[in-house]
Amino acid sequence: MLQADKFLTADIKARTSCLRDKIDSKIID
Repeated sequence: MLQADKFLTADIKARTSCLRDKIDSKIID
């Protein structure tokens, strides 16, 4: 259970940072 939890957290963090990158690039453009 703990390992799945860590994986989910990492996945969410990766998606959030990816979204931030897309938003940042839109703002820069």
